[in-house]
Amino acid sequence: MVECGGATAEYKVVQVHQDTLDTAKCENVSDIGYQEQTSGGRRSSGKKFVLCIDKIKK
Repeated sequence: MVECGGATAEYKVVQVHQDTLDTAKCENVSDIGYQEQTSGGRRSSGKKFVLCIDKIKK
């Protein structure tokens, strides 16, 4: 991870959608839809989310 304005940044997050793995939410919003789900442990119920990401044009 780097700062959004950093010289080495290649992507920026445009939107975050909690409690879903539906990357279709990023259609017409961003270049890429990235989804991730964490597994729940003894103290965590697990989380799922989608990041809508744009590639930074240089």
